[in-house]
Amino acid sequence: MSEDFVQIIRKVKKSPYNFKTPTSKINFVAIDVETATSKGGICQIGLVEVSEGLIVKEDSFLICPPGNEYELKNIRIHGITPEMTSSCSTLPDVWDDILGRTDNKVLVGHNISFDLNSLDKDCHRYGLNFLDPGRTECTCWLHGRAKLLDVCEHYGIDIVNHHDALNDARASALCYLNYLKAGIKNPSVEKKQRPKKMFENLSVSHDTLMQDLDAVTHKDTIFYDKKVVVTGVFSRYPKREDLALLMKSYGADINTSISKKTDIVVVGSACGSSKLSKVAELRDAGYDIRLIEEAELYSILDSI
Repeated sequence: MSEDFVQIIRKVKKSPYNFKTPTSKINFVAIDVETATSKGGICQIGLVEVSEGLIVKEDSFLICPPGNEYELKNIRIHGITPEMTSSCSTLPDVWDDILGRTDNKVLVGHNISFDLNSLDKDCHRYGLNFLDPGRTECTCWLHGRAKLLDVCEHYGIDIVNHHDALNDARASALCYLNYLKAGIKNPSVEKKQRPKKMFENLSVSHDTLMQDLDAVTHKDTIFYDKKVVVTGVFSRYPKREDLALLMKSYGADINTSISKKTDIVVVGSACGSSKLSKVAELRDAGYDIRLIEEAELYSILDSI
């Protein structure tokens, strides 16, 4: 059976701790993973070890996912890019260490089934031994399926850089400890509407989107007075703003969406399939849109 169709159905073994458990008896490992694509491929694992109710050890593993392949929508969530993991260890390289610290332990996580199933998929892919926790607890389900940020706010926990695996694992650990301390079953957590996170390295400022032909000194390029859309991740320009500013200096009118008026689409790695589909659709309708991939882009820029 193809790994794409493999689903590991776990029997949830509830944590042995309750509101009457003495702090000195509370020992567990909080875990969180980030994935590179919608089909999995772990790119970061965060582990936070708690002994006698106190955090005693923290570790973050940045991991090269299979083929170092990413989808842009995943990068938008956690900010990890192919360039960041190209020289990192793969999961088999670090699995013995992770397994030794988590197997048969009480594991805590926020929506922990996602983390465990993601690990199962990669273990199946690489032929590794599956992780078998002794018990599990999910801070998401304990709090009425509230999001991690809402649960943290409920307990007054300060969480920075949400969707960094280590920070989320730490937040899950603190949420669980606060839950046990509060002693309230099914706590009422306010669920807020929050804007989607956009990492700075993938965003372009409003000023950059304002074309300024008067400031252009080098007009003899393919970008001059052309509507240009930049999509994906670029190794030379980790911050998309830097690349957009460079092309603006050559007269480009930087846009964020593809339309009938688009002249050029510059494509990096982990490009979203929806934008490429839009280009194909417009091309089929007779619109002349040029696709420039990363290698060609650098060749063009180097020749200017």
